[in-house]
Amino acid sequence: AASTGGGLAAFYGALEWKDAFLPRWRPAEPRELEIADSRLPGAGLGAFAKSTLPQWTVLGPYQGVQLTSADLKRKRYTPEMEYVWCPKRMESAVINASDEQLERRSTSTFCVDARSAVEGNVPRYVNAAKNREQCMGVNVESCELGQVAYYRTTRPVPAGTELLVDYGAEYWEGF
Repeated sequence: AASTGGGLAAFYGALEWKDAFLPRWRPAEPRELEIADSRLPGAGLGAFAKSTLPQWTVLGPYQGVQLTSADLKRKRYTPEMEYVWCPKRMESAVINASDEQLERRSTSTFCVDARSAVEGNVPRYVNAAKNREQCMGVNVESCELGQVAYYRTTRPVPAGTELLVDYGAEYWEGF
């Protein structure tokens, strides 16, 4: 589990994601990315390309504390879900489950909460486009390898550009 045997850093360091031999997979180097004030109103901090990023540049794993069913039951429908990511195959089974269903499940959900995983976790700072105008600037997509989320660029991203993802119209109320 992510929370045992050396902690989060050991777990995510052992993924060897930079060595994956996959199509459309170019690992980003830390010097190519930076965290700064987002250009999106009210978004806080954002992830930016410090140098030009080619298409298919992978930002690294979305790191966080692995959540249990009890954690999800407590956090759901609250602001504490802001940095939670769940694998797509688990999404409906976990996010849309009733409280009773969550109580009956095994403790591991493969969902992670990046709220406190701030150091070296650039994907945590990738903000989502919230309206049609911002969607024009979307330049990364979410992808999964196993039960781990990654962001990768969908086109070349010039230096100084904020990295933006589209969570889909159903994510934002009134979109």
